Amino acid sequence: MRYDSIEEIKRDIAKLDEQLEQVRAERAAKGLPVEYPADFVPPAIAWHLYERCEPVYQFTIKYANLCNRANEIIELSDDQVEWLLSFERYAELTSFVTGRSGIKILGSAYRGIIGALTNLSKYESVIELLRGLQINLSFITGDFSRPRLNSYIWGDDSEEYRSKVHREYKRLKEDEQAFDAELKRLNEHYESIEGELATWRN
Repeated sequence: MRYDSIEEIKRDIAKLDEQLEQVRAERAAKGLPVEYPADFVPPAIAWHLYERCEPVYQFTIKYANLCNRANEIIELSDDQVEWLLSFERYAELTSFVTGRSGIKILGSAYRGIIGALTNLSKYESVIELLRGLQINLSFITGDFSRPRLNSYIWGDDSEEYRSKVHREYKRLKEDEQAFDAELKRLNEHYESIEGELATWRN
């Protein structure tokens, strides 16, 4: 969409605000939460969780190439589906990263990939499947090179903020017990809001 004036942008924003208020009113009338659950995963551990999804990226590249060569959707075994789902929580938590961080996009991309590969029956053609996979893979692949932590933490422009995130990332990498304890805390919080999330996604 192309805008020719600031006024057009303002009008569209006003329309979106109206739509959001309508959604909130409808949810309130049904007794549902009117605000989407707040982000709660610190950037340092979110990056660790994103990195743990790397096997899914490698698998998807190979799978997409095979489907493209065969020109058909290749069914996955139950074991392969179960393996993919074992990464689902990592992707989910990564998408709840706090701050204005590009890491959220990476988590959402992995959620999209895992959702597609574990629900192949919803695709009518291999082209439809591959198009969706390619869109999500492009976020992970990056424009010129694979994502790096420093370029994905723009929640604060200060060097002090970026250094703090890097220090915490290194601490969690070197202290497995600290990482496990933090992951346990995040999983417990996620499970406490899972029912609320379902009301937004169903």
